[in-house]
Amino acid sequence: MTEPFYLIYRNQYIRQLIRNLVCQDVSIRVDEEYLEENHQYLALFHNKHKIDYNIFICFKGNAGDYLDINNSNRDLINVVELSINDDDFDLSEIHDGVRKLSLTTENNDTSVTGKLPPSITWLRLTDDIHDDHQPSYTQQILSNLPSSLQKLELNIPRESITIPCIMPESLTDILTDGLLYYDVMKWFVVPSNRVYKSCEIYIDSVESFEWLLANKWIPKVRITRSGSNMMAGRYQLPSHVTNVEVYGIIEDQSFFPQTLEALSCGYGTPISHLAHLKVLRIGGDYPINLERGVLPSTLQELRLDYNHPLESLCANVLPLSLTELYLGVFNQPLNAFVLPSKLKTLYMQNFRQPILPPNSLPVSLINLSIGGFNGSFDQYQPLDNLKKQQVNSLNPSLATLLTNVKKLYLLVFNKGGNGDPSGCLYNTSIRSLYLEFICEKALYPNTFPLTLKYLTLVNANLESDDIIPSGCTLLNK
Repeated sequence: MTEPFYLIYRNQYIRQLIRNLVCQDVSIRVDEEYLEENHQYLALFHNKHKIDYNIFICFKGNAGDYLDINNSNRDLINVVELSINDDDFDLSEIHDGVRKLSLTTENNDTSVTGKLPPSITWLRLTDDIHDDHQPSYTQQILSNLPSSLQKLELNIPRESITIPCIMPESLTDILTDGLLYYDVMKWFVVPSNRVYKSCEIYIDSVESFEWLLANKWIPKVRITRSGSNMMAGRYQLPSHVTNVEVYGIIEDQSFFPQTLEALSCGYGTPISHLAHLKVLRIGGDYPINLERGVLPSTLQELRLDYNHPLESLCANVLPLSLTELYLGVFNQPLNAFVLPSKLKTLYMQNFRQPILPPNSLPVSLINLSIGGFNGSFDQYQPLDNLKKQQVNSLNPSLATLLTNVKKLYLLVFNKGGNGDPSGCLYNTSIRSLYLEFICEKALYPNTFPLTLKYLTLVNANLESDDIIPSGCTLLNK
């Protein structure tokens, strides 16, 4: 086998292809020292290959440390997360070739000059401590965005912009992890017939509501309690709004649009009549048993804090269309065939029952999170479609669920069962495994199956040299 391998590997194209496939979807965290020591290897990834195979070479740190990296090494980086602590920063120092850029500041006086390179396709701007009474450093950036930008994520204060900011034609979405006010968004100049599906405006005044009516590129709204009272019986959200988040119980829903597809609200808000609803998030405890007819039959995603016996549910209480179910506090016995047969994602982080009976989990599951469960899976049938799982510990009975799974991301919380995990995955057929522990964990021989070809480990200590199966490539540790 050795001679044919080297005959093939001498081919430059094949050698590059193998390298790219092995590192596909991999993030490599670097600093100045790492770049100096590994420049010759990282330089083998051309910019086009990094784009085509989602290979990320990432720098995260303060702007001064980034500028200390010499240009030849800096050019290898394509993901940059910078904290700007100085009063001034020249954006042209961000080299062409960076695809993802995140900027934040802890200095209220930070200002920027220059412009960002056109290679940037994803941009995140954060300004948590800015004085609301003067423009933010983000204004200079937003008024001159890169021409190839595709996604823009913002966490900026209310009065951070005072001049028009033209959104590029390439932009496909605007996201926020805070509140995005009308005072900011009114300065955005958006191409015609554009909709940013994640873009959300905060409605807290008649002025902000009236502006929304004329700006159809915003499909999501978040409404204050006072805003809900202001709108009830007087106004109705426009038809281009499909996603609404409100605070507390909303008894008068006359302002809800007929097109509503996603709703976040408090318990007690009537929902059964919402004929197009696909996503429902109910905040706070759900104090009574669910009954047939309460949930719209069109639901695909449901999130609620529910902790009542599910065996009391009869057929169709949980809609058959449901594919994602998040029960954050649920800790009751889970009986067979209660959950919908098409469910793909199940989140029960507080589930601490001793067993999972046969057929209590649908075989359609792709993503399973039961981080509080310390019981056994021995009675359960295999979940052949599983691709992502979060568990409390490496329980030997895990092999029952994973017997036929080929590729898996497994996150282990290390909250219980801290003994020897040997054999927990040995009797499976997994070929590609990303195994992450929240806290450091020792691993021993016979932990992994002989079928394993690709392995990524996070917070794992290998207690001997014979833990990784022969023929397996350890991608990261």
